[in-house]
Amino acid sequence: MEEFKEYLKCLRDIEYETYFVYNMLYSKIEKEDIKHIFLYIGMDSYKHYLIYDRLLNGESSDEDLCRDILGDLFMDSLNSIKQLKASVFKIDKISDEQIYEIISMLVNYEGGVYEEALSSIITRILGENLKGGIKKSLSL
Repeated sequence: MEEFKEYLKCLRDIEYETYFVYNMLYSKIEKEDIKHIFLYIGMDSYKHYLIYDRLLNGESSDEDLCRDILGDLFMDSLNSIKQLKASVFKIDKISDEQIYEIISMLVNYEGGVYEEALSSIITRILGENLKGGIKKSLSL
């Protein structure tokens, strides 16, 4: 089950970075009707982050180990969201034109299978472990 914990740590890191970007966008977008959508999406990632962090009792992750376990999937995801974070960080207030550009980047990030692929890996691991009995699988 130790390997499962490492997967969760990697997933938790991606969820936190994703939350951070959406929260930053929320604080920089002036249009009220649009900014709240970003808050809503960000809070969903934050919820996932909190669940994983609670399951892991706050144990820290190792980026190199995540790279070893998940390979390009993890690194592409992490690099993509960090690049997006750096882009958004440079902007004081986000204009309407910038919103569309940022949405396009987010669609590429979210639609690029990143988080969803990581979630499917976790689901597959859980499925394999459930074959050994539910009690065994849930003992983190």
